[in-house]
Formats: sequence, structure tokens, C-alpha cells
Amino acid sequence: MPFLEGTPCSIHGIVLADEVVALRPVEMLVLRQADGGLFYSGCASYFDPPKQHRESMRALARIVGAKLREEVKFRGAFTVDGVMTAVLCCKPRRRLVLPSPHLGKLKPLGIPRG
Repeated sequence: MPFLEGTPCSIHGIVLADEVVALRPVEMLVLRQADGGLFYSGCASYFDPPKQHRESMRALARIVGAKLREEVKFRGAFTVDGVMTAVLCCKPRRRLVLPSPHLGKLKPLGIPRG
């Protein structure tokens, strides 16, 4: 995948029995190295994207969490990583952080991936 210009970010959610809690997004501090590689150096919880982007990211987390609950009866924390660009708020990556036994049971979410 080519380098995607934007702000790397992550949004965490918590799946409960009757709701999905979407937390505030965090910025992932990823530095470009001279050789073209990337170096993850931490996260910034004071990251405050524009309201419309923040709400879009939280809505995405709620959709993913609801699907996890519906499809595999998942309860607990998860994260959706992406890149906030000028055009798109968040481009979800194909990786969700959740216990591995659930990975094979998930059906496609119908979310466009870039």
C-alpha cells in the first residue's frame, strides 16, 4: 500500500451487552524514516480533530462494535485504526484488535476500505 498522507489515528470502543461506548480518538505518532520506513513512537490523547471528523470516527466505532456483538457475541474493548485525511475522515485498516478466536467468524462489515 502506498504512503497515505494524513493523521494516523485510532478510536477505541467498548462493547457492552446493550450498547457500544465509543471513546475519543487518539493520534498515533508515526514518524517517517529516511529509508522510507515508518516508526511508531506513541500516541497523543489530547488529539482533538474537527467535530465532524470526531463524530464520524465515533459512529464508525459504534458500527464496528455493534457488528462484533451481533456476529460473534463479543464483549470487551476493541480498536479501529485509520488515517484521517483531508477528504476522508477515517480509512479503517483490515486489522481489528480483538481476541483471535473471533477473527474467522466475522462477516464483512460493508465499510469501504482504501
